[in-house]
Amino acid sequence: MTFRSYEQASAHELLELTSLRRRPLDLRRQQSQKLTLEARECRLVALRERPGQVQVLDVQLRKLALGICGGCQPLAKICRRADFSLIQLITPTTPRERAVRIANSSSGFLYYVSVTGITGERTQLPPELLDNVSWLRTQTRLPICIGFGISQPEHVKLLAPVADGLIVGSAIVRRIADAATKPRPTVLTDPTGLKTYDCTAPLHAAPWAYGAPLLYHEYLCVVGADGKETCVGQDREGNGFWSPGKPSNDTKAGGDCKEVEPDNSCIEQCILTEGAAPRPRYGIGPQGTDCQEWADDTLSKCRKQCKPKK
Repeated sequence: MTFRSYEQASAHELLELTSLRRRPLDLRRQQSQKLTLEARECRLVALRERPGQVQVLDVQLRKLALGICGGCQPLAKICRRADFSLIQLITPTTPRERAVRIANSSSGFLYYVSVTGITGERTQLPPELLDNVSWLRTQTRLPICIGFGISQPEHVKLLAPVADGLIVGSAIVRRIADAATKPRPTVLTDPTGLKTYDCTAPLHAAPWAYGAPLLYHEYLCVVGADGKETCVGQDREGNGFWSPGKPSNDTKAGGDCKEVEPDNSCIEQCILTEGAAPRPRYGIGPQGTDCQEWADDTLSKCRKQCKPKK
């Protein structure tokens, strides 16, 4: 049956619902047993975003969920006709035979639930997750997105080889809650609350010369809103004129530090990335890179890399 308007479809539905209520209790119980999990989930989809056809589809789905549709078509076919993606969930406890059926009747992408339990951030993901998703990929051509518990960069690195997308919820909600206590400019430009400092300290080999021009050790520190600091710099493995370079071991409290980048998370993340990279060869003069050159070059490189494009 087709309807000319949503109002007409709703009126027809109301008559059917009224008829259902007049049926004997046992029959109503039998009808309610026809309610499928797929119909429950699809009923939650907001289908009134399009006029006419979609609104009628909404009525059909409600009747399907109530078990009063009689000769209703399979849910996947209904959604396909209305140009709606039927995105279904597969969990770690879903039997593989059922997982294949879900994959075959889905469209858009498959939502793989990473853990058994409720939503929320996790510090660790199940060790069998990669194998489960890898197997599922052999059963479908649909993209596979993984959700539940995704909250850390390590999770992204772990799942990137097997996932087409990652779904993040609780971690974003936490970020929003944290941002509520910070000044608006900081939230918009520096959501992590990091600050960058350029620090100087006495040379290890000549602490007595500190304060003289060029006779000082220089390094960079990035400090988070929680006070946690990461200092990065250039040091040497051997003599001070020509030797392999290595990361320096510094602290913000151990030097004279001035804030150079208060509200630029791009620069701060860039400095942390450079600090984790191997060091160039240490040397005084044109043949190598001393601590002052490394700190100046790193800050200059990150500023240039993070300069807003016009």
